[in-house]
Amino acid sequence: MNDQLTRYIQRQLLLGESIMRSKNKNTRGRTLPTRTMIVLVQKYIKDFLLKKPGTKRWIILPGLRGVGKTTLLAQSYLWLLDQANDKVNIIYVSLDEVVEKVGSDLSELVDEYERLLGQSYEQLDKPTFIFVDEVQTDPKWARTLKFLYDRSPRVFLICSGSSAVHLQMDADIDGRRAVTEKLFPLSFPEYQVLANNTFPAPGLKNQLLHALYFNKDAKAVYKDLKTLKLAVDQQWTRYSRNSVTKYLQTGTIPFTLGETDVRQVYSAINSMVDKIISVDLQALNQFKSETVGALKRLIFILTDCDVMTYDSMAKAVGVSRGQIINMLDALVKAELLMKVPAHGSNITATTNPSKYFFMSPAIRAAFHDIVGLPDTVSARQGKLLEDAAALHYYREFVTKKIGSITYPFVKDGGQCDFILRVENNRQVAVELGMGTKGYIQPENTLKKFGGNYGLVFSDSPLGINEAQTVVTVPLDYFWCM
Repeated sequence: MNDQLTRYIQRQLLLGESIMRSKNKNTRGRTLPTRTMIVLVQKYIKDFLLKKPGTKRWIILPGLRGVGKTTLLAQSYLWLLDQANDKVNIIYVSLDEVVEKVGSDLSELVDEYERLLGQSYEQLDKPTFIFVDEVQTDPKWARTLKFLYDRSPRVFLICSGSSAVHLQMDADIDGRRAVTEKLFPLSFPEYQVLANNTFPAPGLKNQLLHALYFNKDAKAVYKDLKTLKLAVDQQWTRYSRNSVTKYLQTGTIPFTLGETDVRQVYSAINSMVDKIISVDLQALNQFKSETVGALKRLIFILTDCDVMTYDSMAKAVGVSRGQIINMLDALVKAELLMKVPAHGSNITATTNPSKYFFMSPAIRAAFHDIVGLPDTVSARQGKLLEDAAALHYYREFVTKKIGSITYPFVKDGGQCDFILRVENNRQVAVELGMGTKGYIQPENTLKKFGGNYGLVFSDSPLGINEAQTVVTVPLDYFWCM
């Protein structure tokens, strides 16, 4: 028997509430605000306690480091304690502590917790909640939790992991048992809630999504957006326009919100990226130690380029083409990057270079700060805006499996930023930019690649082109989604 493990579990049971309260406070001792995801997690817990049919009782929360997974676990734990208290068994464990400090693993922990409960999981007299943070630290975590899940219908499992690599690759997880709810970097409305306690108008986001991406043509888009103009304008009486710049530079990652020193924020973001490379990616056992430096060089290169071939990246980084492909694949799986392939057939997508965007614009901004790029402020802001847009489409369409994004690859350029495919029956050409912009790029894309209509998000006023195929949309609308 591992006495250290026993003492660790005893400590977690005795001090669980105070441990979770400390994790729910910032460095200044203030209680952290909740993200919208907590509403969904609370619903899963409520349904389980009410014994509703078909209730999911194994929740997996993957996501990029720093997006607030530990805070979400702490807030859910404290909410459950407030709701049920002595009517449930509840424990929180950070698996990196168990593995690295106690010298044990999840399987041993589950067995020892059962012993300390004084009854088998099959004979539990109370609903039992097990919160596991940093779950990827134990490579056998999924199998252990699957066996536990199958042993007792009275056990509710909620786990989070710093790297989506492990969470998405394990074959022991399927949708019949577990449900995966990804936690993303903050959207602009969520940033406003957490940073400024300013809430969006109810229903506005969904109305905008429908108007922009689910309409039959540009005329219908323009008509619906005119109808929503008052609601958007009213929302901006509560949002500061200066907050857009702060959001793009640092505001997509929750742990940065309490910091006023930008350099400290960027230092923390760089440390976060280092940990993804040195811990999360190394756990795959596919990279040698010398590859760690190459991964960092690759990220530096990607912060300042739109499109590069594998061969040119390999030459710049100093590794083989095959290594570049493996490195990019790993960075995408770790959700540090998002991959947007060239538009067209599978052959087109593989023969033409892909675009890579950062899951959080703050990561690009942090690397820009290190290298001191000579770009103008507007050029840098434009790249951060594209990251925010890629995150928007990835979150709202790709992960929900209701759409896909590509980009129109033409050697001579002149095309828009993205082509959004919605529900396999609608294709929208999308251009974004700071300052004012015209209709030309989406028009070019529609002519060459086809599509239902085009959108231009910029500082230009709401308008529609003469052919009534492209709508210019003020960025005010985009930031309300």
